Amino acid sequence: MDTEDGEKSPTADTAGTEAAAADPPPEGGPRSRADDHAEGSGRPGDDVAVDDASRERHEHEREGEAFRSEARPGRREGGKAVYNVFLGQVHQLGSTLGFAEAMSGRQGSAVTGRIAPAVIRDASDGYVVPGDCYDEAYGGLERDHVAVVTGPQGSGKRTGALVMLDGVLDAGRPVYALPPSISLKELAGADYMRGHGYVVLDHIGQDRVRPGLGAATPEPGDQGPTDVDHAWLSIVQKVADAGAYLVVTTVDAPPRGPESVRYVAWARPAIRSVLAVRLGEGRTAADAADAVAERVPADLPMADLVRIAEHIGGGRTPEEAVADVLDEAGRREVRQWFADGPARIRVLEVTVLAFLTGVVERDFETCLRMLEDTLERSWPAPKEDGPPPVFAKLSPPVTSQTGVVIGPTVLPRTKARGGDSEPMSQDRRRRVQQDGLIRVVRVRDGGSARRVPAFRKDEYRAYVLEELADHYPNEFWDAVRDWLNRLIVVEQLQISISAALALLSYSNYEEIEYSYLDPWSKGDRGSMGLAAAVYVLWFMCLDEDLVPVALRTAEHWAGQGTASQRLAAIHAFAGELGVRTPFLGARRLWQLVRQCNALSEPAALAFGELFATLIARDGDARHVVAHLHVQLRDLRSIGRTREKYRLTLLAVLAVLGTRNARTGNPAIVEYLHDHPERLAEVTDLWATAFRHRPTRRAALEALLKGLDAIGRLSGPDAEREARALGDALGDALPAGEHDLLKTDFIAMAEHRRSRPARSVKLTKILLDALDRAIRAL
Repeated sequence: MDTEDGEKSPTADTAGTEAAAADPPPEGGPRSRADDHAEGSGRPGDDVAVDDASRERHEHEREGEAFRSEARPGRREGGKAVYNVFLGQVHQLGSTLGFAEAMSGRQGSAVTGRIAPAVIRDASDGYVVPGDCYDEAYGGLERDHVAVVTGPQGSGKRTGALVMLDGVLDAGRPVYALPPSISLKELAGADYMRGHGYVVLDHIGQDRVRPGLGAATPEPGDQGPTDVDHAWLSIVQKVADAGAYLVVTTVDAPPRGPESVRYVAWARPAIRSVLAVRLGEGRTAADAADAVAERVPADLPMADLVRIAEHIGGGRTPEEAVADVLDEAGRREVRQWFADGPARIRVLEVTVLAFLTGVVERDFETCLRMLEDTLERSWPAPKEDGPPPVFAKLSPPVTSQTGVVIGPTVLPRTKARGGDSEPMSQDRRRRVQQDGLIRVVRVRDGGSARRVPAFRKDEYRAYVLEELADHYPNEFWDAVRDWLNRLIVVEQLQISISAALALLSYSNYEEIEYSYLDPWSKGDRGSMGLAAAVYVLWFMCLDEDLVPVALRTAEHWAGQGTASQRLAAIHAFAGELGVRTPFLGARRLWQLVRQCNALSEPAALAFGELFATLIARDGDARHVVAHLHVQLRDLRSIGRTREKYRLTLLAVLAVLGTRNARTGNPAIVEYLHDHPERLAEVTDLWATAFRHRPTRRAALEALLKGLDAIGRLSGPDAEREARALGDALGDALPAGEHDLLKTDFIAMAEHRRSRPARSVKLTKILLDALDRAIRAL
């Protein structure tokens, strides 16, 4: 398929770029790990429906009834409903979820595909060369056409990669980002275009260890040192022969690097050098650079340093800019609170609040008691006649010589005024004391008010989770896991719990995958747990640094998972993960479609969900259309491809009939309104659905609804767009189909009552265009 500038992009089934045509991997061609397994592993049970009505699931859902909230576990009407819930609650809960990007309205952009020229210009403008590492990597790129740079996240590798490619490429030549999970085998088999640049950011495709699980069984595509060296040799030769350039960034270099390519350890540019360029010359700028350098850690991510410079440029003082970006005050306050050895109940309160955002106070206290009871079973509190316990952190380690016992602080027994009995506990007042982390806000809902516990600062949530992960043992986390397993069946709590788990993945992904993602995606908590596992991956995709980890997890589900995990992968790629990797999302869904088993239809329908999601999130939806267009070109309605043809048309109907979750309009109409140059490709899909009698009626209904939407959306251009649609359909339909389509379409339109006059007029315009096509035959 041609790219925007009229040149060929790399072959999709090998390089995986967004601008490529979505052809399936040819026989004997390069395949990813998910490719090798997605067509069926032959394991018993893989072809059966995923969500069996097991007694266990019903028991899980009954547990949720103990929670007083009006929310109840509900059945979901497919993946789009799941994503609509995600979008709605994310925006409703706001910044308390802890993902600022999602709350600010910024759209998460794709991490694969063609990189916009403006992004490359921004990277190059004012770039500070970090030192000898840049010269070494740039020299290797010029000489070998391939460079691999290693270093921690935030060290500037991404920007450096773009700047190097900008330096070696001719002006205006495209740069494509390939998936971080692409394997060396795929890179070696890719077709690279002359004069084009390619980059793999935060490459994880060759890892032999799954994130968070330690040593894992090698997956297909994993290679030993000799195979890795051979693969890199093939990559270097392929890229050089094509006259292209490739830069790969990764966090860790292998213990023994291959001889065919050199791994260059990336160094951070000096903080003062970066600020000098960003802030300009002069004594004032130099003083500001010194002030910032004194206040930030040496390993500060480059993106944060650039934001600090922008704040200073906007009029903030260096001190204010650092505080705004790093929020050191909030982090310091949370750390000090934990360092003071809070009572057991106080720690449990902040734990509950970290996982459950926006619940009313009564529900908060119900969940708190549930966690107390669960923790008591796995980690009992010391008896009152023992030594005074403190729920202390495990750093430094607690030993018997210290006289400290892990447990709650025992409140002194005091006599009430005028009597010998203890005073009634005032837990709510103590919970919101000034030296604590919690407050209670009164939320007005119509004429009523609700008391809702909240952190004093929204950003406390992430810091509390970080402290909990750093300092408390397995017994604590076992209790949290058991507690969350009971709550996850309450639908209204799923978003908040999933957001907390995604935040926790920054510091303890092993715990998240072992205790939650793996069992939930396998169906251990029924459909509600499976949805929550998908939510966690979607939240991780809101941070570009976590996208590779989320992608690796979803690809494992799709390629090697159980039937339930493959269903989870379908939902994951149809939502936020698909927004970040639209080409790969369409490709993985198709691999699950072509298995021709019980998951094939859900995967086909998910093409509509992915398309609607991309339209709602301003993503690049053309890959969904292009993928289906290519598949239909190679399939037939009879013979051995008959079932795949049917499933592909099911996916086509899902795309033509789906609606934008934000606007309610047909997504295909919004797509054509924004991309009229794609009209012929879309009408080819429509024409194919018209010609296949089992799908004809649904395709006609989608066309009729599309015309109604054009009348609402396009204003004075509506008639022109309807005419263009009719002309394109006339060109796409073969001889003999025009009259049949016109007859059926008129019958359906006349059957519809109360259509707006404008829609009736647009229908006539489209039919006139079909008449012109008939006369031209």
